[in-house]
Amino acid sequence: MNDIEVFARSAWGIAAYLEQKIGERFRVVVGYDHAILSEDGAEMQNLTEVARIIEAAGGHALVIPRALPSPIGAFSLRMLLSDAAIILRPASSPRTGGIPRVEFALGGRATSREAEGVLVTAEERTAIDTFTASAPAMPDIPRAESGWEFIGQGMVDAYVDRVVLGKPATEKQSKIVYAPEYATTRLLTTTICERIGFRDVDVIGVPNAGVNDVAAQRVLDHASQNGADLVVITFDNGRRLRVGLPFGGDNPHWEYLDNDTVAYLLASEVARRHAMDSDAVLVAAESCSDALERVATRFHVSVARSADLMSHVARTPGIVFGCDEAFGYCLDPAMVRDADGLAAATTFALLTEKYVSRGCLLSDALPTF
Repeated sequence: MNDIEVFARSAWGIAAYLEQKIGERFRVVVGYDHAILSEDGAEMQNLTEVARIIEAAGGHALVIPRALPSPIGAFSLRMLLSDAAIILRPASSPRTGGIPRVEFALGGRATSREAEGVLVTAEERTAIDTFTASAPAMPDIPRAESGWEFIGQGMVDAYVDRVVLGKPATEKQSKIVYAPEYATTRLLTTTICERIGFRDVDVIGVPNAGVNDVAAQRVLDHASQNGADLVVITFDNGRRLRVGLPFGGDNPHWEYLDNDTVAYLLASEVARRHAMDSDAVLVAAESCSDALERVATRFHVSVARSADLMSHVARTPGIVFGCDEAFGYCLDPAMVRDADGLAAATTFALLTEKYVSRGCLLSDALPTF
């Protein structure tokens, strides 16, 4: 099936699932996970097709009219008190293997408060797919002519405001080399950095730097040649983060930090704000190391384990920080109940600045596992 057929049938499936679960007037955020945007406007055609089907099924569609990083979708679902989100991923995306795919998250009346905005579990996906499989033939799927609404720039601005909340806007010294996966991720991350005083952000285009070792090394080489203090790579449409740092003295060598080290440092920043609060829970995927246990002991907060994948990690009651097994970090589960590489990159940049401003290297203070 082509993009439009997969998306239309999936819209029918999630609408039927929600109607059975909570009745009519369910609210669904509709978003688009992008790669290279088409020249024929296919993205808006696909978004509108899904919105028409949801409206005809008795729901209400809230459409994000342009491709944006995944954390915006999770944020929007909670901000708008929606019952679900459907994210369209076209066959042209490098992460689909040439097959159009759809991601779902539940919220509002369709799930518990702890799971609002979290990607569905395998069991929930199977239930939705069962409805999708029973969808009528394409010409027979009912479609409305109007009724949906668009989510404007105000939602993006609200997300940025949330990420920078409480962070100092003073001028920063650190020089950051940033390799984003997509242009919209770049624009959003650099906007956040500028809001909190990072003026020296060197953005470079290195395709697949988050998942390809050769591409990732090119980013480190660029940082070494240009006297940077930090390398950040966001990938998986803004959900994941890789971090590189200089090690050594006057002629440092560069390395990427492993998942456990990044999780330890980010969790420490979050746990410090919740110190002595036993209701605050740090959550690690089962296959991670004991990094979060060490942080919990240090700051006297609680710690828990979940099954692998952020869809399990993020729905843990009491979570204030979570990490999965693949560079996914959840830093603000109250508003983004998912991995958020943009917020993680911002927090890590501020941590690096603490050391740069003192003439030190963050790499000199890293834990060992």
